Amino acid sequence: MSIQLAPEFSRVAGILITMQSPIVLGKCDASTELSLANRFEVTNEPRLMLFRGGQMMMVYQGANTAAAIISFLNMFATTTTTTTTTPASTTTTWPAAWFENVVTITVNNFDVLISSNEFVLAEFYAPWCDWCRQLAPEYAKAAGELAAEGSPIVMGKCDATVETSLATRFEVTSYPHMLLFRSGKNPILYGGERTAAGILAFLKIFAKTLPTNSACDRLLAHQSITDEGRA
Repeated sequence: MSIQLAPEFSRVAGILITMQSPIVLGKCDASTELSLANRFEVTNEPRLMLFRGGQMMMVYQGANTAAAIISFLNMFATTTTTTTTTPASTTTTWPAAWFENVVTITVNNFDVLISSNEFVLAEFYAPWCDWCRQLAPEYAKAAGELAAEGSPIVMGKCDATVETSLATRFEVTSYPHMLLFRSGKNPILYGGERTAAGILAFLKIFAKTLPTNSACDRLLAHQSITDEGRA
């Protein structure tokens, strides 16, 4: 555990004890417990993982502060306490525009969605994740381009903090996590740029159904010009 995080982690433990919370905080020296580190693919430190009912739910990616960790835990256990200094990254209210033309994915509609559509791009996100918040408007922009062109490609979002069974099913341990499903088969992980242009370029590789000479192409061309200007 990093020197910076250690006192904050201890502070969280103290708060939980004071509140008589059933949540247990623990530390593991990955340099000594190599088998555990390998088991959970720990390649960098510090790495905080939340377990519930004996299963690893997710990797914590918030700020290394007591307030942020408490806010994170508060989403999963009503017995935790809150602090008056909740960081911006834990704000869960997102603008409605970030969900336009995007399907909300839940455990109830997921299987039907991917089996009844040839292409489905699913983003697993966490409301408190800053990276997810930065991606959201770009993701919606890409979905809007597809909708404007009448593309059959579906773009959806799944709140992994709510739909934990889906997150576990696809081994989602970090956010945002984007998977492209084709006819319900094994998904392809998207690891490209978190921009509308990057997402559309990725989809064009796998889905020939995207239109040509369209707003999509103009967006990609603009991105290319912008990239050249930065070079």
